Amino acid sequence: MLDGNGVDQQAYWDAQHIKREDEHKEIQGEPNEFAKNCIKYIKPGGKVLEIGIANGRDSRYFVRENSNTIIGVDISTEAIRQLIDAATQDGTLDKILPIVNDAANIPGLLQDQEHFDAFYSRSALHLDDDKIGPFLKYVVDHLYQDGVVMIEGKPKEDFKLERSVEINKNCYEDVDGHIRRVWSEEDIESICDFFNLEIIEMGRTTELVNGKETKYIHFVSKKR
Repeated sequence: MLDGNGVDQQAYWDAQHIKREDEHKEIQGEPNEFAKNCIKYIKPGGKVLEIGIANGRDSRYFVRENSNTIIGVDISTEAIRQLIDAATQDGTLDKILPIVNDAANIPGLLQDQEHFDAFYSRSALHLDDDKIGPFLKYVVDHLYQDGVVMIEGKPKEDFKLERSVEINKNCYEDVDGHIRRVWSEEDIESICDFFNLEIIEMGRTTELVNGKETKYIHFVSKKR
């Protein structure tokens, strides 16, 4: 799974998850703040598609607290291994279907038989403008009525984008080969308008990560 610059993204993320496994274990039972905010919008017992599930800290929280069923996708085999280990430990594995694949392949992979109540992705939906449209069309087409789309990502103002170069429209790659989609309020509004999604909330947050202020932008929208 090579990107436009010849970087094997699956190998890159496998290495990242191996490197950070101990760090992930320390917080594997604690969901992100974005997930804690989003759970109120997810139908109890409903099905959730998550892209970039990693060790499942957020989706396993949805299972524990909201009895959700999860389709969990990640490009990294190591991430899925960590997910299976963590879900086995906390008894949530029977509610999670783990899939190793690139987000861009999901429309052809899941095809038409899958429908879900919510789509969730935190700092993981790194698709450029050429790929985000077909992907979101699949998501919206397969959401049940009043289903929700919940996405958190990076704004251009985040410090990590300062060491990155634009490789496609709204998509940047840093010196290590990490690809990030850049989001803005205007981009979110345009996407939601095009796909007839009603924006429920939109905002920006900051976190201290390794002593540096890291910025995020998020939105929650509903299928009309």
